[in-house]
Amino acid sequence: MNFAPVTLVELAALGLVVGVLGAMLGLGGSLILIPALNLVLGLNQHLHQAVGMIANFCVSLPAMWQHHRAGVVSTRVIRSAVPFAVVGVLLGVQLSEQSFFKGEYQKNLAALFGVFLVIVAIFHIRRLWTPASLSSSQAISEAHTSVISRWKAALWVGFPSGFIGGLLGIGGGLIAVPMQQLMLRLPLRNAIGNSAAIICGLSIVGAIDKNYEWCSAPGQTLSQPLGLVGVLLPFVVTGSFIGSRLTHTLPPRVVRTVLIVVLLFGAFIQFKRAFS
Repeated sequence: MNFAPVTLVELAALGLVVGVLGAMLGLGGSLILIPALNLVLGLNQHLHQAVGMIANFCVSLPAMWQHHRAGVVSTRVIRSAVPFAVVGVLLGVQLSEQSFFKGEYQKNLAALFGVFLVIVAIFHIRRLWTPASLSSSQAISEAHTSVISRWKAALWVGFPSGFIGGLLGIGGGLIAVPMQQLMLRLPLRNAIGNSAAIICGLSIVGAIDKNYEWCSAPGQTLSQPLGLVGVLLPFVVTGSFIGSRLTHTLPPRVVRTVLIVVLLFGAFIQFKRAFS
């Protein structure tokens, strides 16, 4: 794909921001990337979701490594959640490819994306003003997660994270982080670390499936999403290393506040594009 010089600069800056925030907040990156691409390049929800799913893996891999080094990734949670997340992402992608989300109706998918962002923002606003041990900066060790129910991790964290991720083209961290806090009673730092690892697994499958579906339509080729990824990738990966370190240096309240701002701004862009 060919971009004007000003757009190349915008995409480079965008990739850096996506990497930093995606890794810092355990989101995978496409939650920020998709609305931003719709803002910079115009509404093309399915193309940008295809790009976003590739970006999710690029953000989550270095982030997972950093979180693992910090000791906040639970092997028990990951092994239970990832297989169900993969099943969920395949179902979600197929739903996103139905006729009521295609062509001129892609605005429905964009609007649904915005609604989802608002709902998750409300959850985090409530958590921000309800101090609890789950918001503590003190993470727990791998040994303390041995009592976590594998089925809870699979059905309450893995599957919904994959399904929503596949439907909206996001990493699934918006589901994985709060559900780990609510259902598994994990602190925020552990939830973010596990989320990065879960996204690593489901994003590979989701990226392959979504890009295959994109290439199946007339006039659409793999070079379109890969062209965008090629510009964004170096900056996304660089930002991811920075953001995953910030998770362990910034106070949890600051991390959550940044997340709320990102969610609401993303929702505003999605609604603006969907209803313009």
